[in-house]
Amino acid sequence: MTNLITLTRQQLNPAVIASFATLIGADSTTTATLVNYAIPLLLGSRGATKPGIAALVAVMAANESKGLAADGRRPLDTGLALIAALYGGKAELMARALAGATGTTISAATRALALAMFLVAGAATTMLAAEARPIARHQVAALLIASQTAAVAALPVGLQSAIASLPGLAGLYLVTVAGRRNLAGLLLAG
Repeated sequence: MTNLITLTRQQLNPAVIASFATLIGADSTTTATLVNYAIPLLLGSRGATKPGIAALVAVMAANESKGLAADGRRPLDTGLALIAALYGGKAELMARALAGATGTTISAATRALALAMFLVAGAATTMLAAEARPIARHQVAALLIASQTAAVAALPVGLQSAIASLPGLAGLYLVTVAGRRNLAGLLLAG
């Protein structure tokens, strides 16, 4: 069974990366790294809010009926709105971690998070398309929760270190395995 991380990453073909590189303001290699790191960073977080999930459901409903850009906004605008709604103030910490892990600017990292979130919305729409209509908030929440452990395990080592160095962010990436708290490789100093 394909998971949400894999399905999201499958959308990253050379044309998408080139388009995203223009929006991020980076070369294709840096862009591919940023977006590939951003996907598990977004999906591994336990910080998604209920209003954010409702916003994601609305975008997914538009995606399902008309295609990814159905809401009339560009992918960057849609993604920025989604990460703001889903993660609030934690989105800035996520961008700082991503920038630190990739050696890019916070602005480039924020754009990469937004574009990755846009891809996540498309992948989630695909995964839930066979389920009951319309897509419900509880389905999206369950899909995000089901993705957390695999996403935390997929965090690159440099990103794990960047997350661990930011107070207020590391706790969002704790997962429970067999009744024990596990960072799936995320080691916190101290």
